[in-house]
Amino acid sequence: MSLENLSSILECPRSKGSISIKNGLLHSENAGISFDSYLGIPWFFREPEIQLYQWQNSLKSLVFYLQGQTTILEQQINIADLGTKTKNRLLLLKEAIHFNAEKLFEILEPLIASGEVSKPISQKLVLEKLPHTQHLNSYFHTLFRDWSWATQESHQFSEQVISLFKNEKPKNIVFLGSGASRLSLDVHNYFTPELSLAMDINPLLFFCAKKVMGGEAIEFYEIPIAPLLLKDCAVKQNLSYKGVAPQNFEFIFSDAVNLPCKPKSLQAVVTPWFIDIVNQDFSKLAKKINHCLEKEACWINYGPLGYDNFKAQSYSKEELEEQLVNSGFKIENISIFEMDYLVSPHSSQSRREKVLGFCARKEKDAKEPPHFTYLPKWIADANEPIPRTEIMEQVQIRNQVAYELLNTINGKRSRKDIVPLMVNHYGMTQEMAEETLITFLINYYERRV
Repeated sequence: MSLENLSSILECPRSKGSISIKNGLLHSENAGISFDSYLGIPWFFREPEIQLYQWQNSLKSLVFYLQGQTTILEQQINIADLGTKTKNRLLLLKEAIHFNAEKLFEILEPLIASGEVSKPISQKLVLEKLPHTQHLNSYFHTLFRDWSWATQESHQFSEQVISLFKNEKPKNIVFLGSGASRLSLDVHNYFTPELSLAMDINPLLFFCAKKVMGGEAIEFYEIPIAPLLLKDCAVKQNLSYKGVAPQNFEFIFSDAVNLPCKPKSLQAVVTPWFIDIVNQDFSKLAKKINHCLEKEACWINYGPLGYDNFKAQSYSKEELEEQLVNSGFKIENISIFEMDYLVSPHSSQSRREKVLGFCARKEKDAKEPPHFTYLPKWIADANEPIPRTEIMEQVQIRNQVAYELLNTINGKRSRKDIVPLMVNHYGMTQEMAEETLITFLINYYERRV
């Protein structure tokens, strides 16, 4: 790893000061902090300990979930008169989950070996909170697509991104949300820049990607969503790379929405499957990327616009074009592509998506936006009034009813016993009480309470 190359484009995520190298680590003199490295990948966050705490917690949650799945499978395996093939399928799934759990601990050993981080104070934690969509098994199946499946999906993805560059020959490229990183590697190998920097927050994806690029083979069971055949219910996959380990290709753990790069230090930024995933408004993200790009440098984007359409910030192609121009970019190419997405050879379900690709060139400087925090101000700021919304009213009523219903359930009462209690307590009709109770019990059964 060339820390010198990294330090030349990075700025401290806490103080925005310059980065030097001290005792083999990236170091910020202004902030008085050296950034640890795990598996040779810098842990370059504004609050490194808090991020480590959250990812260690994510591992605990994932292990707890896998233990729960194992318990469910054991119960199913012990059902009387179970068919032989059905039992074999359940045993295979149990083995696959156990194997994957063991492999997770092996891959994530660098984070575990550092010792368990104490829980930070709530106010600090809330300012660095990871979005609820980001956990260790987020995008887990992209590892199979990038490094195992004998399909053309990742190759098609890379070809289309490369086509957006036109005749560029950037000296450095930064990939935001690089994930399993096959695309980043393919683009790097095509352009052979002096530095490619893959940036993400997910330790599992990056540890696997780095090991595989270095020539190590990793085994995981793929458990497809909708297998048709018994042999496809759990398939042991080999993650591997047959090419030569890349030169001048680096990984960094960091918060891409608060891109910690020096002003005007980058010649190309690539955002694959990224802009609709992050919670930051696109206009703010565009201005941040602008701030880090040299003049005439390019921003390449490729991915869907899978927003919640009922929000003002859920932009369409035409709105993004307007935002790009307002953020100091000239749009050189913007196109809609069609491609397969996570089409596993072992699942009966598949997706074909329309995605937006663009090449936008920086024409003029845009003002750098303030630091982005995932949570709203009324959560992040202890002094900010908390708005009372209609949704809160509904949640209060729903939770109150759920709490009181749970108090009536003692393991002895039946529906017939509880309905009269509801009629007396809430003044409901018999029919309304019956419907409310049945709905509550169904929601509980379907894990929706």
